[in-house]
Amino acid sequence: KRSWADYQSGPLDFAKVFGAREFDWPHYAYSTRRVWRVFDIVAPNSKFSPYVDSLGNNLPFSVQPEHLMSPRDVIAILRDH
Repeated sequence: KRSWADYQSGPLDFAKVFGAREFDWPHYAYSTRRVWRVFDIVAPNSKFSPYVDSLGNNLPFSVQPEHLMSPRDVIAILRDH
């Protein structure tokens, strides 16, 4: 077991570690908008706002699709953004 994380300072914040940094303007704005768009396609009834902070803290980590996703659906999502 390697101790690469400092769990003394609190739980792992996945978005902060792997997401965009606030000084990455304008790149982080595009990343959070792409995440929102995927959520909007797979779970449209969730009605998430596209206007989020720089780390997307207003968005959940993941969503459950409202219908069974096919490989063609995934390709369509990748082409959408």
